[in-house]
Amino acid sequence: MKFGILYNVEYHPEIHGSPSQYYEHILDQIQLEEELGYDAVWFGEHHYSGYSFGSPPLMAMAAAARTKRIRLGTGVSLVPLHHPIRLAEEYAMLDVLSQGRLEYGIGRGFIKYAYEVFGVDEDENVRRYREGTDLLVKAWLADAPFSYQGEFYTLQDYSFFPKPRQQPHPPMYAAGAVTPESYEWAGSRGCSPLLLAVPRIAARLEAPASEDRQRRVFRVALIARRSSAEHEYGAPPVPGRSAEGAVRAEPRRLPHGRMPRNAAWRSPSPRRCEK
Repeated sequence: MKFGILYNVEYHPEIHGSPSQYYEHILDQIQLEEELGYDAVWFGEHHYSGYSFGSPPLMAMAAAARTKRIRLGTGVSLVPLHHPIRLAEEYAMLDVLSQGRLEYGIGRGFIKYAYEVFGVDEDENVRRYREGTDLLVKAWLADAPFSYQGEFYTLQDYSFFPKPRQQPHPPMYAAGAVTPESYEWAGSRGCSPLLLAVPRIAARLEAPASEDRQRRVFRVALIARRSSAEHEYGAPPVPGRSAEGAVRAEPRRLPHGRMPRNAAWRSPSPRRCEK
């Protein structure tokens, strides 16, 4: 069993002081978490007020400079809001500069306002998410210039640099909260399912059928992972391991400000989306 902490914290000046003090306190916590034996820290992405992080790779890189062992994850990188090549570049650089410690979690987000801020049509978010992820992985795997023609993105004779340190690329996790289709898609790409405890969504699952619904979601994820080799990016299934083993890490109370709000849900067997 491995334990990690997800930082989806919210900045309040009357509690945390200046922004520089706020980030310094988080980095101090991460150094202590490494000393305490935590396996990973994860950084969320949101784009309003002081909630979470507008640039998870920058925060992760700052943490990488302060640590040597602890792994650095995104919980999650909002693929539909960004050009996938920009994401591929930033996170490949993070993997290289951190000596191969990236755990790349991806998702679509659940806050409509973020799509309004970036001028992205929310109705396109599923298609942008899936196309963007496929292009990002294609860039990471490319050994020579390549071209790409999709609904949203077009490339001609593009050469990608740098390749991630972890090969074929960093472990990938695909987020989901309610729909089994999210886990089916994650499994078809060979990505581990990443379970998110979103309070607004969790409240909708408190009906008597919620336990049956959760079991169905896990079954769908497990079946998808076992059949992932059928997709061109799917990795071969890992015998004897399943999404049903996902566990929640409980954070300890740490100094320098409030305890991190959420713990990271992690799969015990990171998967890779191989070509």
